[in-house]
Amino acid sequence: MIQHLVLFRLRAGVTPDDPRLRAVARAMDELPSQIPVIQGWQHGRNLTPDAEAWDYGLCAMFDNQEDLHAYFEHPAHQPVLAAWNEIATLAFVDIGEDTPPDLLAEIRRLREASRSSSTRKTRSRSSSIT
Repeated sequence: MIQHLVLFRLRAGVTPDDPRLRAVARAMDELPSQIPVIQGWQHGRNLTPDAEAWDYGLCAMFDNQEDLHAYFEHPAHQPVLAAWNEIATLAFVDIGEDTPPDLLAEIRRLREASRSSSTRKTRSRSSSIT
């Protein structure tokens, strides 16, 4: 797995309640449904009140470097990156290693089994509610 970590520092004059920040955060919420190579996704405002801390962060996970680069180039990612560049400075690092193909196939199989199980449980709960 490759972890893509991004730190965002708001530019002078951009406040936490700036509508541009709210808009880009909403756009980030949508990226995992638009870019299938994203395997993990968490983003949000910094929780630590410290002058040295960055204002916002992203932790994204990808199976391998090929998927990470597909994310970088994806048309849904480009406008979100441009919006961030207007309101913040960014720093990032990519750490980890490519997942071996046989392990990757097993992870995908387990994810699919988990999703199927979750869907069945949700259906049975909702049918028992009605």
